[in-house]
Amino acid sequence: MTSRKPYVAALAALLISTGAAAFDITESMLNQFIATKLAEKKYSDLHLASLQVSLLEGYASFCAVARPQIYPRQISFCANLTPKWRQDTGSLLATKMSLISLNVPGVDAQQTELVKLLANQSLLPALEGIEIYRAETPIEKQVSSVKISPGKLQLDL
Repeated sequence: MTSRKPYVAALAALLISTGAAAFDITESMLNQFIATKLAEKKYSDLHLASLQVSLLEGYASFCAVARPQIYPRQISFCANLTPKWRQDTGSLLATKMSLISLNVPGVDAQQTELVKLLANQSLLPALEGIEIYRAETPIEKQVSSVKISPGKLQLDL
């Protein structure tokens, strides 16, 4: 039985050399990747669970349940962001971030809205352009742009 790896590598090299290739990452593939990465990382001050990304026209929305060390209960939130590819570093940056919903058990709705407002006006703008992913493989490093459409992320080589 022959290995298909040389054929896949040759096809990838051909696609990269022509400069006209693109491939899609589906929303479900992205969510599986994120679940794997979250399982690998352990943060002492924050635990994220149930992170779910939705790919929309030109931007992404994500929702999660978080357990910060400084608060005794789980909070849930949803936020929007526009991913931007930075080709020179091979990294995906989060831009135009905004918190769209926040649920903090034990905190009244008015205070929660104030926290959301403060986050959107001061905290999230300070995080503008934060790196959320860095290319690790030679093929990923050839990506020139990222486009978001409903249900898929298109990577152009």
